[in-house]
Amino acid sequence: LAWKPLTSGQFYSSPSAVCTPDGKRVAVFARDKNNRFAACYSANYGQNWSMWNQFDNGSFISSPSSSIAPDGKKITLVGIGNNMNLYFLKSSNFGLTWSSKWTRINNTDTFC
Repeated sequence: LAWKPLTSGQFYSSPSAVCTPDGKRVAVFARDKNNRFAACYSANYGQNWSMWNQFDNGSFISSPSSSIAPDGKKITLVGIGNNMNLYFLKSSNFGLTWSSKWTRINNTDTFC
């Protein structure tokens, strides 16, 4: 098996990835040159990939961390903001839409 590059992009973190229980759908997250997280998706076992989509808000110093619920739909994305607080963002539909703002863990403050 040979490594294949995902769609073009320049990143400054380790990636984080989740997949559905059957492995068909895969989401990869990384921090880009603007310190924002970006996502790339495959719907066919990694054969083809979407373009990278940058999240509209948030500025991070860490790599992203991601998890997926057993239902294969709910994704939680976590990162350390440039203010040294830990934030999360959620999707209930495998990344089609995301909560509108990053929420600080153990607080209700939001981060843009």
